[in-house]
Amino acid sequence: YEDEFDKDDTYASSSNMITKLNINQCDEKTWIQLFGKNGTISSNKIEEYWNIEPALSNQNFLKGLNYCINRKDLSLKRGKNPTVDFIPDTCLLSKEGKSYNNTLEHYESLLMYYDFNEQLINEYGYDFNTSSQYFKIACEELLANNLYKENDSIILDIAWPSKSNVETIGTFIENNIIDAFNNSNSKLNIKINHIVCNSKDEMIKDVVYKGKYDLAFGD
Repeated sequence: YEDEFDKDDTYASSSNMITKLNINQCDEKTWIQLFGKNGTISSNKIEEYWNIEPALSNQNFLKGLNYCINRKDLSLKRGKNPTVDFIPDTCLLSKEGKSYNNTLEHYESLLMYYDFNEQLINEYGYDFNTSSQYFKIACEELLANNLYKENDSIILDIAWPSKSNVETIGTFIENNIIDAFNNSNSKLNIKINHIVCNSKDEMIKDVVYKGKYDLAFGD
């Protein structure tokens, strides 16, 4: 019963699954090679080619996306453990039971990505102001390279296996992205669309495998 529950008796256990967002970083040429009429991964009719979002090929924009998601708050709301790891702790390197996530190599790779900022790693990659700064730099680069015009919108289509995923995760992430981007005071706008599928299998087969997404739920 809730009134008899002792919070001191709780503990966090490791999982064999990590929830993440896959990112379609293809530029137009790469997307056609992978998913076009004669794609090496799958094929699409020319009239069904995906409208590539140039911002997702910009490394500063991707850092803005990464830093704007408050994984700790999102995880607490869902009874999960926050992490910046790509694979779970249960993925082992050897029969001796050593987890890759506990290796020096893993920690050094995190340090390099997060600009040797241990505090940022401790906050699970979340830094609102740093995210906004990266978004601002990215938008300046995108405008300078004539990939967008002033006041254009970066439109991100996020694919989910079901409507419930949008309600429990998608709306939270959407607000994180929009808030940090708007705080950048850039000369571009951002919009989020949610692509809702009927199942995880449908999402993988008809969306991810076909390269028809900007971001996509993954585990």
